[in-house]
Amino acid sequence: WTTGPRMARLGADTASGVIRRRRRRIQVGVARGSRPGDAGRPRVPRR
Repeated sequence: WTTGPRMARLGADTASGVIRRRRRRIQVGVARGSRPGDAGRPRVPRR
């Protein structure tokens, strides 16, 4: 996951919170934590 404007587009409400806590484990915490489906493609924005 990118810490840019794409985060908002992904609707990652939890991501924004996780980023502030741990910017290094964003993909691990969010991808596998709250969104197991996005774990396969963490860098694919939903348009």
